[in-house]
Amino acid sequence: MLWALFLFWTLPIGLVVAIEKLRIFAFWKNYFVGFFIFALVYYTIDKRIQIKALIIGLIVWGLSLAIIEFKVLIDLGGFSAGIVGLYLKKNLLSITWGRSNYLASFFVLIIPITIGYLFYTKSFRLKIFTFFSLIIMSFAVMLTLSRGGILALAIALIILSFRTLKTKTLVPFLALIFILILVVLLNPLTYVIIEGVSNLETSGSVYTRINFYEDTWRAFLNYPITGVGFGNLGYYSTFILAEGTSFSAHNIVLGMLGEVGLVGGIFFFLILGSIITNLFKEFLEEKDNALKVLRWSFLSSIIGGCLHSLVEPTFEGFQFSIIFWLIVGISSNLHQLKSNSN
Repeated sequence: MLWALFLFWTLPIGLVVAIEKLRIFAFWKNYFVGFFIFALVYYTIDKRIQIKALIIGLIVWGLSLAIIEFKVLIDLGGFSAGIVGLYLKKNLLSITWGRSNYLASFFVLIIPITIGYLFYTKSFRLKIFTFFSLIIMSFAVMLTLSRGGILALAIALIILSFRTLKTKTLVPFLALIFILILVVLLNPLTYVIIEGVSNLETSGSVYTRINFYEDTWRAFLNYPITGVGFGNLGYYSTFILAEGTSFSAHNIVLGMLGEVGLVGGIFFFLILGSIITNLFKEFLEEKDNALKVLRWSFLSSIIGGCLHSLVEPTFEGFQFSIIFWLIVGISSNLHQLKSNSN
């Protein structure tokens, strides 16, 4: 019901108030696709083998994305030369549909789930596969140089540790974290991120965001009920945006308020709130210890994705919308893993 209210509010109202009507369709369709994916998974995936296949598919997606990053580095003149290029230009990594910060958002979602599935599965081959994938993805996420993404991932892993630091899982989890930390420290770009976070060294893009936050808030105050429409914030900006700069607020709270107003924002945040609340409730009711860890990993993933959206325009991205709401759909059907029927 909340999804229907959100979609039916944002499209017609947006078309009425927006300066650029086509942007409404361009961004609205991404939210619609997310809802469609969630509904498809929630209502059609009802077998244990299907849930497992989707989880493994998510891990394969993260691994594939990491391999694509490595290929980009090789195409830049070799792996070593690519690393040097990332160090000098700070944000060189990009593919046809996304740049570094956007690519990091997928690792924020997938790495916690991969850890959860590593503890859940009893298959030795799958344990080897998930462990190998974790190593590759941990190295790849550092290549993005996304401070927001890495901080969100760190918080998600801290949340995940609250459940995994138990008697039976303490030693395996600490060993896994030690290996992942070792992989991260061996990445020559790690200290670049640490330096950037510690002294707030940054490019002009962050200052652009700060100024655009003020313009977004002003747009919300001028149109508090309806907002200005998806993708139309730039037309209300008093701060001159550089050519090619995104019109996004780079903050899901400000962005929703500015683009769809108080009404649309309330619908959207009620959706997220209900998802997290239901997942936490199902976690508390779960009796199976292995499945309990897996449920908690999904909750950590979703919280990490939401935190990352406070500094990056992730939810409005087409690919992110598919993966995020796919994860939400899977998390809502994890009870199917209790079934012995395939």
